[in-house]
This record gives sequence, C-alpha cells and structure tokens, in this order.
Amino acid sequence: MMAESGIMGPPRILLVESDPLIAGTTLRLMRQLGYLTLPPANTVAEARARLRAKPDAVLLEITLRHGEMSLPFADELMAQGVPFAFFSGYYIHDLPARFASCRIVMKPVGDEILTAELLALAGWPGGASAGGGEAGERTRLAPGASGDLHLLTGGSTATDPDVANDP
Repeated sequence: MMAESGIMGPPRILLVESDPLIAGTTLRLMRQLGYLTLPPANTVAEARARLRAKPDAVLLEITLRHGEMSLPFADELMAQGVPFAFFSGYYIHDLPARFASCRIVMKPVGDEILTAELLALAGWPGGASAGGGEAGERTRLAPGASGDLHLLTGGSTATDPDVANDP
C-alpha cells in the first residue's frame, strides 16, 4: 500500500552520528518503531556514500568524528530535496541562518519525540508539525499518532542487504 507521501512500506532512515552508543541506541529505537535503518554513517564521506541507497529521511548530527561539521552535507541534502532533521544538542539558533527553517531533534530524545519527528520527516500522519512552537522546541506526539504508526509498520521486513535491520 502506498502512502500519500509516495513512500512504499516503512521509510528508510539514514542516521549520521559519530557516537557509537548514541547511534546504537537510536537505531534500536527506530527499529522498534518499525523503521528500516541504513547502516549508520559517522563521517560526511560515509553519509554521502549511504545516499546511494536513497533513504527517505536523514537524522544528521552536526559535529561528527574529529570535529568534522556536517553543515555542508546538510546543504547538499537541502539542494537534493532529501528530508532531514538535525539530531543534536545544538539549538537551531546556534546554526547559520540558512538552516533556520530546518527541523532539529534535541538530544537526548525519547520515544514519543523521535516517533513524531520521524513521522513528520517521512510525511506520515501524526508527525510533529513544522510550526507550532519556537525553533528547537521539542515536539510532543500528536493524539492518535501511535495508531498511525501501525499503518506505517505493517510487519514488513527488509530484504535489501543495504538495510541494517538485524535484531
């Protein structure tokens, strides 16, 4: 069944995160929520390579390994029309003005906030609205969103070897 957003089945998410503990915890949570996850990237070069797998959305840490900044990659995602949210401890007002309208998921993040943000990135019902609060404000899950998540997950499993959904 195809959703209004044009995504077939559960969205494929790319996580760009250099901290292995945060990456592992976040990937586990995304899988529990029914998302397909690509192998995580911890450098901009790895993230660019992972884009060949055509993720539906990207969660992007701002400061990566050895202080590498992901902002040029964020510019590329914007230019290509790939939905993304910064996944960081930074506030949106700490970023250059060109990112003022971008989504940001503040770390640490709980299940409800991550669910709402991923639903919004993927264009699914029940996602966090782009407006309705100050930039960088944590968004609460919309009523009924947990029911919408069942539409999204549908018990599908990945057969693509590029998708990292090992138990």
